[in-house]
Amino acid sequence: MDRKEIKFYLKFHKEFRKNYTLNSALKSNLLRWSEFECRINLQSMKSFLYKFLILSTFLLSFSISYTQAESIQGPFSKKYVQCFASENTAFFGEKYKDTCGPIGWASYHFVNESEVYINWWEFDTSYEDGSKARTKYFENISFDDVSRTFRGMLIFDKTIPDFGSPKKFDYEMIFNEDYSMIHNGKIKITDQDGNIVEQNYNYRNLTRGNRENDWWYESR
Repeated sequence: MDRKEIKFYLKFHKEFRKNYTLNSALKSNLLRWSEFECRINLQSMKSFLYKFLILSTFLLSFSISYTQAESIQGPFSKKYVQCFASENTAFFGEKYKDTCGPIGWASYHFVNESEVYINWWEFDTSYEDGSKARTKYFENISFDDVSRTFRGMLIFDKTIPDFGSPKKFDYEMIFNEDYSMIHNGKIKITDQDGNIVEQNYNYRNLTRGNRENDWWYESR
């Protein structure tokens, strides 16, 4: 190798080392920056997950509180329709099926704690004087949220012949836990002569009556 080749080699080697050193430094800086970005992204992700967890916990607590509040208010602001067991004519399933009537078919309307009425609009029935019997408000009402029991009376100052000319109805309605159903309790019907007939609310409780005689109310 002559002197010219040696100089060229040394010059090339020097530039190569210089470029390599610069590239290495650049790569090192890029690597450190990438690691820094990863740490930032990881911290951001942790922060996001922490906030998401707090928000989810808050929404869950709110939902539970709202559900509990709905349960506390009991049946009020709800409407309940009359239901009974009817024969199932299909080739499959149980012998009897659940059947419910519409609003206005002796439905119960729990407006608030002091305003509850029965709705007879679908019956198109009348009092003895010919006036229409559309709705009637319960009197002497009370509600026990521990036993989930409503009590009230319908007192008639004029009779309804279609209903057997009753003098009064005494109601005891017992609700299930979520107030979606009146499944227990009874009605005591007193006629003009003082005779009393009782009718039980019941849903699939064989100790209270046969399935074909089930009679209950469901919320709508």
